[in-house]
Amino acid sequence: MRKALIFALTVAIALGGIGFAHAVVTDSQDDLVVYPISELGDPSVLEGLTASMTFACGDHLRWYTDHTFGGETVTDFHYDRKGIPDHRIYDTNNLDIYLTAGLSSSTNGTFAFRSTEYGGLFQAVAEAAANGGQATMELSLGEYAKYYVPDYSLDYEDDTQVCRENASLQGHIMADGSHGEEGSYHAFLSRFRFPVQEKSTVSVTVEKNAAGGVSSIDFTLLNGPELFFAGDCTAEGIWFVPMFRDETGTPLAYESPQGHGIYFAPWKDTNALYYTYDRVRTSITPDLSRLELVYPLADDLLIDTIRIADGEARLLTRQEDTYKLTIIDLATGETTLELEVLPHDPDLSQNDGSFLEKNGYLLVTAQRRLALVDLSAGQVVLTAPDRDQQYNATWFNPATGDLRFDGQTLLLIDATGSYRAGAFWTAAYRQGELAYYGEYDCSLLRGNENFYNGIITADQDPVRWK
Repeated sequence: MRKALIFALTVAIALGGIGFAHAVVTDSQDDLVVYPISELGDPSVLEGLTASMTFACGDHLRWYTDHTFGGETVTDFHYDRKGIPDHRIYDTNNLDIYLTAGLSSSTNGTFAFRSTEYGGLFQAVAEAAANGGQATMELSLGEYAKYYVPDYSLDYEDDTQVCRENASLQGHIMADGSHGEEGSYHAFLSRFRFPVQEKSTVSVTVEKNAAGGVSSIDFTLLNGPELFFAGDCTAEGIWFVPMFRDETGTPLAYESPQGHGIYFAPWKDTNALYYTYDRVRTSITPDLSRLELVYPLADDLLIDTIRIADGEARLLTRQEDTYKLTIIDLATGETTLELEVLPHDPDLSQNDGSFLEKNGYLLVTAQRRLALVDLSAGQVVLTAPDRDQQYNATWFNPATGDLRFDGQTLLLIDATGSYRAGAFWTAAYRQGELAYYGEYDCSLLRGNENFYNGIITADQDPVRWK
């Protein structure tokens, strides 16, 4: 149906535009069917609810669709020859600084090691390798480096500005043209330093070609601490808390400009432009010369997530058996809310916490569980497990999806996006249980060869409860 419909639309638009196109689609839109492709639990929990979504074909065609669960699907088709403005959705706002567990790289024999942290480590192994052969050594990292070298990634964009920066251990140690000098990487490394632990060991393999040039390297951190930055990016700048811990989760000392706490750095213009297919934006980078500690924190406070909104810092902190939501007024420094939200299991993965805010509620997730917090009342109104071995609630994107709570049932719905099949997914939670989870597709998107798969999309506009 979809292939025939697209062909008919193409012909109709070529022949006369909106009148022919509308007639063609009106004759065919009764064939549009929304149907489940995967379900868990009782679908009757959605009976009578309506999901509103938009299917798009390029800049000119839209199917505005209301699907009632257990009922009919109604579609209003629109063609606009001038083009329909899209809804810009930005979900790549992230600061990530972490220790890589390993790297593997090869080239034609042109690797040369920089005389920086880790450089001497790789040079020592290279000297042990014969021309045309390789050497593998397990070494104490502390004998060669005083500080760890983390990987770095910063992504932010909005309608007017964008930041895209990344650097890695490879670019830091090898003079082979790998980027790693750009942006804020070295500015971060000069201000925040994380000492190598005495027992930290690495495995390094260096291979040489017949002429003696280094042709490949492999690096594995065999044991070491946990390092990550709990961070957030806003239109004003970046906010972050460095977290440096040993294998048991115990905080480790690190060097910083003003101690442990929430830091802020505003954006500055790089005097360059960032070009995309639909617009030109200002290229920005964090101005670390204006870095400031905006709120000090106790050294032993374990933080998994931080979000900045409405002048508040929202922290997900971890204690021995509890996750706690803490909200701080950044203007006054006052803690306005401390709330136990979920249990903490030290035997499970630690760093999967998230905050997702929508319609006055804060959805808190950690360790395959979720808690719904009513921000106006300052209380937890629902807790529930997520789907076994899955993280459905963390897939939820407030920019593309919708949240509804009627006092008993939490309903999430979101566009599937390009990373999974289907048009959208939905989940219903009641106290202590996942009542329903379903993934849905639409006949408009299916039934054709791969050439057509990207022509009609379901994730350019938000999905909403109606």
